[in-house]
Amino acid sequence: MKKTPLFFRIVGAVLLCAVAAVSLMHPMYTRGECLDLIALGQLGKPYVLGNFGPDSYDCSGLVLDACGCFGVELVHSAQFIGYDDSYASVEDLRDLRPGDLIFFDTVSDKDRCDHVGLWLGMNRFVHASSSEMVVMISEFDEKWQGCYSWGKRILEPYEQGFANEFSDAAQAYVRTWIEKLLPDGNGEAA
Repeated sequence: MKKTPLFFRIVGAVLLCAVAAVSLMHPMYTRGECLDLIALGQLGKPYVLGNFGPDSYDCSGLVLDACGCFGVELVHSAQFIGYDDSYASVEDLRDLRPGDLIFFDTVSDKDRCDHVGLWLGMNRFVHASSSEMVVMISEFDEKWQGCYSWGKRILEPYEQGFANEFSDAAQAYVRTWIEKLLPDGNGEAA
């Protein structure tokens, strides 16, 4: 495998830090988009029922962990989150925004809310899939449309003091990418 020269890895890391610093001072993303970024940082991690990170997740655990970066405490249950009336419901798919939670009825029973994911937009969502056993992005295709129940808006798009609220999560996300760009102790890219 061809290595990226150290110079380019350092320049990439500096540029990433600069973009992150600017976005913390003047957010370029909505809170929902940042919520999605946190969840997307978990892609490829294994699905384990009952887990909420950092090494593995179930569907509500992924949502619980991402929302926790914003100080939002949720119950570790797709059903409880889905039926919680303290958050605005989004009935129409056209009204979904990035970062909205979307709920599904994947089991044949009276409960219409047994799976949850985070809406990304562009007809896609991120979730911890029990069938694929991994955190992944799925297309909102006929299969998912057929079992869609509703959405919930946990975070409003912008809020005073947002930059400080997101700084710890943003810094952790940036650190992860810097570790991927910079060489480890053996001179290899991490």
